[in-house]
Amino acid sequence: MKPEKRPDGWWIIEVPECCDCGPYDTKAEAESDMRGIARAIKYGDVPGFTSVDELRNNAEKQAIRRNNNEP
Repeated sequence: MKPEKRPDGWWIIEVPECCDCGPYDTKAEAESDMRGIARAIKYGDVPGFTSVDELRNNAEKQAIRRNNNEP
């Protein structure tokens, strides 16, 4: 992966098993997100690694519990 400047902003290119990601306003934003993508690729299958889906599922479960407790 690497950042690339395009007419509409900065993009992360050569993302494994994905399309290019972007556009970002600055190179720093693209590089920051690139580090996050690299961590997700490296640790995504490690037990205990929190994914967006897990956070979304937890939020949905909390919302259901709150709604079920309402009169």
